[in-house]
Amino acid sequence: MLYLYPLVEDQTGHTYLASVAGLSFYEHGTYGDEYGLVLKWDGKFYSTDFYDMPDFQEAEDLKNSIKMDQARQEVTS
Repeated sequence: MLYLYPLVEDQTGHTYLASVAGLSFYEHGTYGDEYGLVLKWDGKFYSTDFYDMPDFQEAEDLKNSIKMDQARQEVTS
């Protein structure tokens, strides 16, 4: 199960780590490695439940989860 939570706090200060499958991953600017990786997709930051860099398939699953959430939000809006 993948958990994604939109981050609403100040988005400055996250440290870029790497990109996998077109997704950019960051270390949280305040909590560092005590917090799950922060993901940037389509200009928005999300908190993930990953503490280590995901492999390609895991990143693809994250991307698909975000797309499904976006589609769900468009339908309910």
